[in-house]
Formats: sequence, C-alpha cells, structure tokens
Amino acid sequence: MELGQTIKDIRKEKNLTQNDFAELFHVTRQTVSNWENEKSYPDLITLVNISDKFDISLDTMLKGDTKVTKQMNKAIKWGKWSKKILLSAAAVIAAVSLSRLCIWGYNKSKSEGKFSAGLSKYSYEVVNTVTDGNIYKIPYDENTYFTLPDQSMPSYLSFATDFRVKDVDCCIESDDNQLILCWAAYDGTVDSIQANSAKITNEQKSQYADVIEYGCELYREVYR
Repeated sequence: MELGQTIKDIRKEKNLTQNDFAELFHVTRQTVSNWENEKSYPDLITLVNISDKFDISLDTMLKGDTKVTKQMNKAIKWGKWSKKILLSAAAVIAAVSLSRLCIWGYNKSKSEGKFSAGLSKYSYEVVNTVTDGNIYKIPYDENTYFTLPDQSMPSYLSFATDFRVKDVDCCIESDDNQLILCWAAYDGTVDSIQANSAKITNEQKSQYADVIEYGCELYREVYR
C-alpha cells in the first residue's frame, strides 16, 4: 500500500477531516491533500509523530511503499554524512585556530619581550602624545634625543605576526634647523635611514656618524 493511501485510511478511520488532520500536525489542509495524493511526503519527524499519535508502527505505515522507504533511507544516510562532514570541518577549524593562536602568542611574547628587554638598557621617559599615544623618549645629548612608539602586538584577529611598524626616530636640534632621522624602513644599512623624509646624504652620514650608529644599535636592541 502506498503511504498516501495509508495516511488517508488513518484519517478516515479516526473520522478526521483533512483540516482536522492538518491541525494535529501543524501543517495546512493542502499539505495533507498532497500527502494523500502522493504529490509530496511527510518528513521523518512528522511520520514519527503520526506513528506515535495513532499508535501505528513506521514499518506498517511504510510497508510496500518502496519509493518513500528509499527516500527516507537516503535522507537518513545523508543526515549522518552531513553530521560527519560538519564535525570534521569543525575539528579542522578548531585545530587551525588553535595552531594560529599558538603562533600568534609565541610571536607576541617574542616581539614584545625583545622590545621591553632592549628598551630597559636605556634611560628614557614616557611622553604622552595626543595623536600617537605613549612614546619613549631617550636622550642622547642636550640637542639630540630618540623616540620609539609604545609597541604592542596587533590583536589575534588581525592575522599579524609582528609589530605593524618598527621604527626609531631621532630629533637633532640646532639654532636654525631641526633634523629628523628615521629608521622606519631600516634594513640594516645606513642608506635605508631617512633624513627629513628624504634619503640620507653622504654629508649627513659623516656629520652624524656617532648618532646614526647609536640609532642603529638601538634599533637592533629593540627589534632584532
């Protein structure tokens, strides 16, 4: 017997209209009509509810309807595979996230530890600025001082593995001029140091050789 006919027989045996049957299982009358005319089928949960409501086993309801049985088996198998796939995907995501968290934590500890240890070798004062937050000011002589930003590792969600910008600035003041040396793009060579946002000249290299060497050493101490 087809499932649609079985549902129809159950309904009539209980003296229920299609509207009555629909209200029992929270569907529309048209849905019940479609079930009985084999245009659609109840889902597994609804079938279980019908079975429980009228004390009829699922085996009895589905007996002889191979089409519905195959669909139900396919849905059950797909549900099991979907669950396995979701669990596997969740496990992979968790493993990747944990791995990345460990790498981020290691890099954070390494970079911030290096910065703090290097900075502790110098005498400095903390200066608060409106735009850049705290900076560390390291005096060199009465006319010259170095500054470093208050470095901290970007958040875990930023996917960063180091400080966003590694820089050391030096301000050299004179009666008629102010020279700013910057190690923002320092690659270990003097030529990578900028003077007032321009390439450092040979004359400046010679004139400020001691200051430049001090800055290079400071950069190595806090960043490398």
